[in-house]
Amino acid sequence: MPPESGFVKINTNASVVSVLGTGLEGVAIDAHGLAVWCFAETTEGEVDVEMAEALATLRACRLAVELHVQNLILEMDSQILYKALMFPKPNISFFLHDFS
Repeated sequence: MPPESGFVKINTNASVVSVLGTGLEGVAIDAHGLAVWCFAETTEGEVDVEMAEALATLRACRLAVELHVQNLILEMDSQILYKALMFPKPNISFFLHDFS
């Protein structure tokens, strides 16, 4: 479902394949449901699923900042990451480290 007018919605995903590394993916859509940008990349080394989801979300947020996105909706699979970011207050301390 597209976001309301003036917003960009980013859906992130990650895949962990121990032999090949970790895949980080994301796609941003506008109010018309059109993709405005996307990314797909791999990182070396093996990380757990929650860290992979956090890395994909971090990459999406960095791209949003670079592209001057002001109204952002994040859509992700990880309940743990969602709770870390939203409850009881935003907790983004783990984003302050450069994991790349």
